[in-house]
Amino acid sequence: MLLDVASRQSEVHIVRATISPDNIASRNLISQYGFNEVGEQWDEEDGLETIFEISASQSVEAASG
Repeated sequence: MLLDVASRQSEVHIVRATISPDNIASRNLISQYGFNEVGEQWDEEDGLETIFEISASQSVEAASG
């Protein structure tokens, strides 16, 4: 899993996901892994996106728990 790979890379500190506010399935999926909503951004291709982050070290705990 990508979160496992990120947790083993010393240069990776944060894992970030950006998701359209109306993409409920993706929002539900990342919430299972402990991602926290941290803001919004405008993407020229996709429009408004919500930004979610989790620390790489926490991602291992979330994936296994």
